[in-house]
Amino acid sequence: MGALVRAIMAPKARYIDQNLFNDLLPRIQVLAAAHSELTDEIFTEFLASAPTSIGLAWGTKPGTGTLKVLAVATSTKVILVRRGGSILAKGGQESPGSIGTRLLRDRVLCRGEDHRLLAFDLAPLACTLFSQYTLHIQNAIDIQ
Repeated sequence: MGALVRAIMAPKARYIDQNLFNDLLPRIQVLAAAHSELTDEIFTEFLASAPTSIGLAWGTKPGTGTLKVLAVATSTKVILVRRGGSILAKGGQESPGSIGTRLLRDRVLCRGEDHRLLAFDLAPLACTLFSQYTLHIQNAIDIQ
């Protein structure tokens, strides 16, 4: 039943048309999802458009510094990951949130030597991810 509910409530993609410069540029697909809604299929489709580089951007709750959203982007796709919820379910079993956190770590943040992450203000983002979620970042460049 849980898989059926997750399939019915799967995040819906929206699109941004890039028409600022009167040029024919590709549409940007934006998928907003709670970290508990992240699946391997979402990342497989997303990474098909990410040859070597992925951009990161983030937003925090004003006054607290708590990470609220992490944007993960390629040239044509964006995943907006909303944070929140419990990491462990009752009985110490992995909740969907921790599965999403693991997928985010393995498929994006720590992909390997052949891939890199690009972000503004990378140091505060890395500190926030580590202190709040024990997540690490590998092969990242602060482009500021």
